[in-house]
Amino acid sequence: MACCLQSDMSLIIRAIEPHELPLYSGLLLDVVLWLQNQGTPLWSPEQITPEALLKLYRLDEFYLAFLKNQPVAGMVLQEKDFLWDGVADGEALYLHKLAVSRTRAGQRLGRDMIDFARQEAARRKKPLLRLDTSAKHPKLCKYYEDYGFEFVGYRHLEDYGFHVNFYQMPIDEAPESVAESR
Repeated sequence: MACCLQSDMSLIIRAIEPHELPLYSGLLLDVVLWLQNQGTPLWSPEQITPEALLKLYRLDEFYLAFLKNQPVAGMVLQEKDFLWDGVADGEALYLHKLAVSRTRAGQRLGRDMIDFARQEAARRKKPLLRLDTSAKHPKLCKYYEDYGFEFVGYRHLEDYGFHVNFYQMPIDEAPESVAESR
């Protein structure tokens, strides 16, 4: 189990158990509905059901964050990503579908999740942490850029009607705010 500490509260970040996949899907649905209400949809509810998620990701790639035994954030960490054409396998850890419960927005949980992903990349000896995100969500792109990710490319996925920005950051060492590893 891996953990990190957030101020005076204990934030536990760990790989999910099989029965917890609906918890992660629920966090994503919370974000999907909020984004739809903001007029900036990102995913559809059908794309984030447990069944749909398992078509794209392996169960051992899902992570949840808990505060007081309640799920508050989640993400996917993969060692390969088909969208990053021409990139050697093993070169990076890829971050996907980062979501924070709307009831916990603004509490640094997204940053804590990225800190954990950086620590995990360092533990796995990956020199880069990468992600891709919707180019049509400038606030989200700015969030990653403000964290320290560098924009490295753009691609229009015609089959999906999706515009993607690609970001990466070098992994020199794990951030200190993430306390311990497995």
